[in-house]
Amino acid sequence: MMGPMGLQRECAVIGCQKPVKHRGLCTNHYSRTWRGLPLLGPPRMRVRSCPMCGASWGVLPGRKATVYCGPRCRRLHLIATHRASNRERDEQIVAGVQAGELHRVIAERLGVTTSTVSRVAARYGLRRVPYAPRRRA
Repeated sequence: MMGPMGLQRECAVIGCQKPVKHRGLCTNHYSRTWRGLPLLGPPRMRVRSCPMCGASWGVLPGRKATVYCGPRCRRLHLIATHRASNRERDEQIVAGVQAGELHRVIAERLGVTTSTVSRVAARYGLRRVPYAPRRRA
């Protein structure tokens, strides 16, 4: 912004030589006052820590704080909670497959799909039909 006699005005904050944009402040300092942040020094940060690995990081005010440090820890948490919540169901599926029940019957009894029964059985090393060696002509 041009001052009297065509001189370029500087920001009112001491040590800032940026040109004035709003109310005697540069764009950076004006936005800090508008957000309620201090004009000088680093903005107040909240410290968050990952519940899985314990890593910590700072979150600026007005920013969304993530719960986990990254996608790997988030995925590990989802796997852990899913396995804990479905452990009893998986044990019933394994017991049924080992007893020789049909996957369709196990699925109807537990209220899941046959593909879920097959997937859980495969995870525990159980197969409906053992693999036969391939014949070559």
